[in-house]
Amino acid sequence: LIPENWEKSYTGKIETKSQRLKYSFDARENSILSIHLTNAPATSSPVDYAFELINSENQILTRIEGPNGDDGTAVLNTIVYIPKNGNYKIQVWDWDDDDVDADNPFTIKIEQKPEPDANEPNNGASFDTDKILATPLASGKSITGMIEYREDVDWYKISAKKNQIVKIELNNAPETSSNVDYNFELVDNKGKILIRIEGPNGNDGTTVIGTTYYLPKKGDYYIRVWDWDDDEYEEDGEYAIKATVMDEPDANEPNNGANFDTDKILATPLASGKSITGMIEYREDVDWYKISAKKNQIVKIELNNAPETSSNVDYNFELVDNKGKILIRIEGPNGNEGTTSIKGDFRVKSSGDYYIRVWDWDGDEYETEGKYKITVATE
Repeated sequence: LIPENWEKSYTGKIETKSQRLKYSFDARENSILSIHLTNAPATSSPVDYAFELINSENQILTRIEGPNGDDGTAVLNTIVYIPKNGNYKIQVWDWDDDDVDADNPFTIKIEQKPEPDANEPNNGASFDTDKILATPLASGKSITGMIEYREDVDWYKISAKKNQIVKIELNNAPETSSNVDYNFELVDNKGKILIRIEGPNGNDGTTVIGTTYYLPKKGDYYIRVWDWDDDEYEEDGEYAIKATVMDEPDANEPNNGANFDTDKILATPLASGKSITGMIEYREDVDWYKISAKKNQIVKIELNNAPETSSNVDYNFELVDNKGKILIRIEGPNGNEGTTSIKGDFRVKSSGDYYIRVWDWDGDEYETEGKYKITVATE
């Protein structure tokens, strides 16, 4: 049996042009290889070092290209996930195959450790495999994961009923910085990306990102977590992810669709002079309402979120005719500046149905508890 923990070092020289030095070893499945190459104590070299890790099927698992050798001591590092037992090779060469350094040797050190992320493997070679390997998340329960090697991707699975919403939260506290620039996507059962959340530069501080999203259909959904450029990782730092699936808090949902024809069908009917409450409770949420008016009547619209004194949402509304033409648009203030109270009116030129669209100005803010009230009257 291949031991769980081992460490090997090799030394060599690039003494002829186009020379490729290969080092062979056995590695254990579901482990992590840490590979470190340096030509220290040399402070420069004609050789521009590069190395590759190759599996027994002669597939390149990773390739690391070092800097110009003349710029200083060569230091190349990476961490690679080993999916199965077998023989592996590391190949070292000069990047352009045109330089040599017979005086200064390099050392390459390989260290194998057990996979530190208990959820691995939870990604595969295709989305079908990703779905099979995805780690199930229980609603409201936090789980930890790691992006611990280059191009690592973590997949998670949640289940939902029709007309529910999911709140996704990711953070790497108590870490105050990270090599990883965390991002996540919510994906449906066919691999369609529903929403993508891009985190900040990991070195700028603790990462805290999240979103809420509407799930129209019953079934399984998937969350993908990765480093933005797929080139950074953390050997020790973990992140925590939590997905909470809950019933849709807005009784009027669903009242928006994929296009205006669907919006009209799903729009919530309003009775003249009557108020109704609604919520912008997830990113890119839009609420549609329908009002009937006669020729030359004035449609008066009022929207406010009292008694709230602030809101993440910057409320706006439009009055739209039956063909989708915008008749008026009322833009509200910054929601954080106080209670929002906006109104507008328009005299219609023909009898028929008219539609009101309510949304957050940039489509990126939402409220999971705060509601607004809309009143429409025809006179």
